[in-house]
Amino acid sequence: SCFPSVVSFICGRSSGNERNLLMVENIKNYVIRELESYPWLLRQIAVLRYEMEHPVHVSAEEMVDAMNYARGDCIRTAPGHVSDKTFYIAMNYQQKADVANNEISEEISAKLLELERKKNRIEYYVGMLNSRNASVIRLCFFEGKTIEDTAEELGISAKTAQIAKKRAIEELTELFALTATVD
Repeated sequence: SCFPSVVSFICGRSSGNERNLLMVENIKNYVIRELESYPWLLRQIAVLRYEMEHPVHVSAEEMVDAMNYARGDCIRTAPGHVSDKTFYIAMNYQQKADVANNEISEEISAKLLELERKKNRIEYYVGMLNSRNASVIRLCFFEGKTIEDTAEELGISAKTAQIAKKRAIEELTELFALTATVD
């Protein structure tokens, strides 16, 4: 590793520090889960971006038209009749719909921001790895290739690719461990 081992620092020099070893193992499992879920993360971001760019809204005109063509259940109400209250009902509904639309938009925006932050963090940390290790991670996790296909594409043996993947995960664990108590 080209930087001091954070794992060594976290675990300390004593051999009886099982709690810290467990924390490091939890961070490693977290890193692996994040890498494995990266393609799904990209899909979620794409869906949320689409929803932000193409929000579903009901216009006031659409509501009034729907009410205008609605048939009343009451015998005294003629089809297509609009009562005096319809305009106020429509405007009240529109206000509530606007509030709901804004809340949904804010929720989507917050979730999108969270997912993009997670994606950017993963990509940044992978970018800090040496070229071979970063390539192995990108091919195996981001593109979903097997270790054999990755090795072939990089012109290395499957064993070398497996070692690079293991080292990359260890380095990523160290990087994520730096901020483990901050998250």
